[in-house]
Amino acid sequence: MPGVGKTELALQYAYKHITKDSAYIGGICFINARGGKEKIGLDIISTIEAKFKLKVATTVGRKKLTLAERVQWCWEHWISKERTLIIFDDVADFINIEEYLPLVLTQFKLLLTTRINLLVANAQVLSLSTLKPGKALELLLYISRGLEPKEYESISLEQLEQAKDLCSWLGHLPLGIELVSMYIRIHPDISFAQMLRNLNEQKIEQEALNEKYHGMTANLNLLAAFELSWKDLDDISLEIAYCIGLFSPYPFYWSLAENILCSKDTSTSEISDHDKNILANARDNYLLNYNLLKRIEDGIYQIHGLLCEFYRYKLKRFPLLERDLTRRWYQTLSTVGIAISSSQSLSSYELSKEHLPHFEEAVSSMTTEIFTASKHSKTFGFIFTSISNLYSLVGSHFKAEQYLKQYLDLVKFIDSGCNVHAARALLHLGFIFKTLGKFPAAIKYFGEAQLICNKLYVISLYPSLKKTILLLDDEALRSLVSTELETKMGEIPKDFDGLFAYGLTFEVLVNNASVYFLAGQIEVAEETFLTTLPVFSLTESFSKGVNSPSQFYLTASSVDGVVGLARIYSKQNKFEEALTLLLRARRILEPFGSTELNVYVKGLHPGIMILKMKGFPARDIWQIIESYTNVLDALGDYYKYQRNYVKAVELYKDSEAIRGRERMLLGTASSYFNLASVLIAQDLTEGKFILENSARTLDLNTEALLIKSLKIRTDNLAKEHYLVGLIMLYLGQVYELKGDKQEARLNFAEGIRIMRLTFSDNHFVLEGWLKKIQNLKYWDCL
Repeated sequence: MPGVGKTELALQYAYKHITKDSAYIGGICFINARGGKEKIGLDIISTIEAKFKLKVATTVGRKKLTLAERVQWCWEHWISKERTLIIFDDVADFINIEEYLPLVLTQFKLLLTTRINLLVANAQVLSLSTLKPGKALELLLYISRGLEPKEYESISLEQLEQAKDLCSWLGHLPLGIELVSMYIRIHPDISFAQMLRNLNEQKIEQEALNEKYHGMTANLNLLAAFELSWKDLDDISLEIAYCIGLFSPYPFYWSLAENILCSKDTSTSEISDHDKNILANARDNYLLNYNLLKRIEDGIYQIHGLLCEFYRYKLKRFPLLERDLTRRWYQTLSTVGIAISSSQSLSSYELSKEHLPHFEEAVSSMTTEIFTASKHSKTFGFIFTSISNLYSLVGSHFKAEQYLKQYLDLVKFIDSGCNVHAARALLHLGFIFKTLGKFPAAIKYFGEAQLICNKLYVISLYPSLKKTILLLDDEALRSLVSTELETKMGEIPKDFDGLFAYGLTFEVLVNNASVYFLAGQIEVAEETFLTTLPVFSLTESFSKGVNSPSQFYLTASSVDGVVGLARIYSKQNKFEEALTLLLRARRILEPFGSTELNVYVKGLHPGIMILKMKGFPARDIWQIIESYTNVLDALGDYYKYQRNYVKAVELYKDSEAIRGRERMLLGTASSYFNLASVLIAQDLTEGKFILENSARTLDLNTEALLIKSLKIRTDNLAKEHYLVGLIMLYLGQVYELKGDKQEARLNFAEGIRIMRLTFSDNHFVLEGWLKKIQNLKYWDCL
């Protein structure tokens, strides 16, 4: 690419060999090959005439020599017959110099520098890239401050880090570092930090990058150097450059660029092979050939950071094109985001981690105006929730929280904060704090989301009363929503805001209830779960399964509510009521779950295939699978309480198989834990059971299951998460049963310590464990 130091390296090579080992006794000839064919020929002649003070012949006898023949005359009359180096610098096309190369004389060695990928037979090729970070830092400090590495102690560690950041911003490109270093040298009061702020503010137009300095090998500033390659691009490659300039300077999937360039609207139709080939040819023949784009591996490419800025700088000259490409860019990332914004799968992270820096680039440039100006902005928020979810999957919950709060700040001015974006952001914030075991904060965010959903739902029913509804206090609003849900249960809103609010209302209710349950507020949890039953009854009336996204959303949310209620009933020994609810839930989801699990695991289950054929988003399919595994787990809990351990293990294993196939990370941890809990329950049960009722015939290792569950939890949650503490308590019980008192004591003590960080001693879970450990006489663990 331009600016990597091709000319400088060629000159350094020449200087080394002419001064140290005299490898080129016949001399060195440097030819500027930039320009057209005729100009290069004339430059060779004028260079040799000046060097040797001779007149190049124009005729031989009566024959007039062509320009190429005159150049050959120069080589034939070279002043020395010893080995000679000819450097052709910045060759844009081999055809431009081919006729000027020495034809028969073996004394000449050729060195070509070029910005493009020249294919020359029998040539040795050395491809240059940017500097290594350490070398870039050395160059910056030497030119700007005159410092050798041994003198770095004379500057503070803070300044050293700022210098590294500056090199990183410049992408370790030699030309960029040299220009900035020269600028700092001339303006010594400018610190590295200030220079970095200037670059972040003014980007590639910053004056430090656009000066020319005496003594530099490069005779062009950065913009001019990039322009040399830019002017040779065709229309299609220019549009590709404008498009990929929107991405961050990290690897990206080429398919994203294809979708942006070929999707003039929100159509989901496949891109034709013809269109793909046109884009690929322009990419390969121009951007790759001119080293303006780098191929990382099959289907993945990367742009240098400064080229990214250059492409954006060029795009700004065409405001309409910039607006259209930016909209399509956001829309494409939103589509990707929808598929992963609710996922708990490790494969979601592995398949999507390449998208992460581009999501971050998108949210850094997102404004309230973009949300309100685009007709497609309803889905833009999935970019934020995708980033949040991906960070949550790898345990970076703080970063996940920050992006959601940024999302919330961005949309709080739309309709005074009463909008689907705010509700979505609050819902995901509630998810994070629920996952972290911070239940009061989770309840707060779910509650705020609920109020917004209530308003949006009622507004969708009575749009003319929007201003009045927005002014209702919380209590009046809850009363109105309750009445409307009872009287208009069959009416599913058709507008986006109303539909989203209708479905989200129940999703928030279910999550709120589950948090109340975890926090030990069982009665409140039961009361909240009960409010979802009317919607659950409605979903049972859907004929032959779920046939629309609205039905899909309601089904998953209401089933999760029934599962939560059934678990409460099981703990209250209301086993008949629990089983009735769970069997109803299973009947609804069976078209999309699996009654024959081995068929599902092979990916052939007809229910899932139907959803894909109907064009359901991956996010919706994921949600129904997750609801189905929750039903299986709840049924497993039921049979565990009934001491039918074989049936419980069968259900838990079915759930674990589905989660394992889908790589549902935290769900898999739950499955391991559930399986271990069955085995421990059987070990602790008094009396003997007949062989077919024994879970031990299934060859499961309790300790290994708990350790696998613990590893997933500690890798992806806080190290002192209450679920980590709960697993350690179960491990303590395992070691107690094995007679390993020391390991039991260690795990009991640590488990109780961690659990107390979240729960009070009178919480029903912790209270039960305290009594259990006391009965086992591990008093020092309490």
